[in-house]
Amino acid sequence: MDGTPVNARFDSPRALMFHTAKNVLYVSDVQNERIRAITSIGIVTTAAGSGGTGRNDGPSALTMVRFLTPMFCSILCLSCLSFFL
Repeated sequence: MDGTPVNARFDSPRALMFHTAKNVLYVSDVQNERIRAITSIGIVTTAAGSGGTGRNDGPSALTMVRFLTPMFCSILCLSCLSFFL
């Protein structure tokens, strides 16, 4: 669940990646099949993933991407928002 530090929920968070240019921490939220973003004030949003299990290759909106257990994440380009899983 996205939201404030009080109500945001994760299910099996694994990898962490800090984006220094944006001051955002990214977390691979394995059981929710999403990459989550946490701002410096603790607000949690979904950066990528629809929450559906499976694979969805090719270009699409980041929130429409489907993951199959996203265990790792890293940022490929600090000037854009690209994920490598």
